[in-house]
Amino acid sequence: MAEGPIDGGAAAPGSDPPSNIDARLRAGRISIVVALLLVAIGIFRLITDSLHEGWPNYWRSLDGTLWRYLVRAPSDGTLWGDLNARFFKVLSIPTGAGLVFLGYRFGSGTLPQLQLGFRDLMVRSVWIGVFAAGFTVIEIEKAYHVFGMATHLLEGEVSWMNHVTHAVSAALAWWLWGWFSFEPTSRSQIELEVELDALGGTPAEGIDEPES
Repeated sequence: MAEGPIDGGAAAPGSDPPSNIDARLRAGRISIVVALLLVAIGIFRLITDSLHEGWPNYWRSLDGTLWRYLVRAPSDGTLWGDLNARFFKVLSIPTGAGLVFLGYRFGSGTLPQLQLGFRDLMVRSVWIGVFAAGFTVIEIEKAYHVFGMATHLLEGEVSWMNHVTHAVSAALAWWLWGWFSFEPTSRSQIELEVELDALGGTPAEGIDEPES
């Protein structure tokens, strides 16, 4: 059994006081909720982006409502319109990070094993690099139309600013990758760790503390 804190200060299973157990459960649950929220936003935005390519004026039916600032639409000159057109994409790569996290989190293996795989530097670099490259291709197409896609810059978008926003998005995803927690989400999972430890297993061996 590994000594010391596990994911944010929790002591080894079997010696955790209730406060540390609650902190571990909270970290595990919050990570899943945040990842699900990011993925839901990404799916919603993908749908509206695709809809915009085939029906560019669909957003007009939402004018005057809050939804107008949540779907892909040109800026109306307001702060919210500019934020939507220019900076909503800052969530693009974190959304991909959330999707990859959920794939690992609910994959086969123990939580420490899954965390070690997810936190591997090469895994992180490749995934974020792939997402960044994909969005770069889209931005090039929006500005220069070299791939024959139906996407284009909207009023309020600036090509170079889009690239900067995606760079910020990649940095945010890199941080988020280290923040996601593989702690248990139920007390039964912690009890299972204790039982495995009593049988001579080392379920927490090799688990890393979350990165700051």
